Amino acid sequence: MNILPKLFYFEFLIPIKDYFYTINKKEFIFEWLYPIILSICIYFIILPGLTIEHILNFNSYLINALAILIGFSITTITILSTSSNKNIDSLKVKQSERKLDHQKISLYQLIFITYSFVLIMEFLAILYNLSYYLVYSSTFLVKYSKVTFSINIFLILHIILLNIRNIVNFYFIHWYEQK
Repeated sequence: MNILPKLFYFEFLIPIKDYFYTINKKEFIFEWLYPIILSICIYFIILPGLTIEHILNFNSYLINALAILIGFSITTITILSTSSNKNIDSLKVKQSERKLDHQKISLYQLIFITYSFVLIMEFLAILYNLSYYLVYSSTFLVKYSKVTFSINIFLILHIILLNIRNIVNFYFIHWYEQK
């Protein structure tokens, strides 16, 4: 008998799984590959001159920015789930080409999956940034500060690009008239 699922809450992984099952190649390149390439470039070009104090200052700003992004994402999910207009109603019935569990999902579900995923990523990024202050005195942070900073840059770029895609989707939902 597997006791871990009874002791821990793993349901938060479901939107993450759904996101990866529904993402297409173009979105993957935009939301994953570009941030990886940019964070590697930053690691080799910008980071050699940074000190641990620079990194900690940057992280304190990121915590505030992430808190604002979390508020924005929660507001958008609230608007999506509570508003009712002809565009949202049509998204709920229009099937996309993407599938979950071998069944096509609606465009509304697809958008909701992406918004849920970005919200989870924002929470994970804020936890990642808060952990800097918990381990600041450890030698691990000092020794690997540039690697952990590059991971942080990747997370932030990834979240920003996810939010850009979500904003564009939100724009098309509410203000774009189909021809």
